[in-house]
Amino acid sequence: MNCDIDGDMENQVEVEEKTRLINQVLELQHTLEDLSARVDAVKEENLKLKSENQVLGQYIENLMSASSVFQTTDTKSKRKVTAACTALSEDISPSLRDALDYRPTSTAG
Repeated sequence: MNCDIDGDMENQVEVEEKTRLINQVLELQHTLEDLSARVDAVKEENLKLKSENQVLGQYIENLMSASSVFQTTDTKSKRKVTAACTALSEDISPSLRDALDYRPTSTAG
């Protein structure tokens, strides 16, 4: 009879451990789903911002070329302006970096 009680207790401990592990796995799956959704959203936002930056860069370049103030006869200066506009269009906004800095909260288990 004592053996039955010991066996039942061991079985109960095993079941509790399995349940705990299953719950941990499910929680990690949900966290992974959340992170995956966040990555997709950040990728989409990144593409949108890159497109907007290219449009703005082209707009600035067109304004500068249309203005007599920015007209240069020096090819080096034109290249510098073009390089500056390109750098501007490739800049990633700080809010995008913040969005990538996601850290899920951990639970004690």
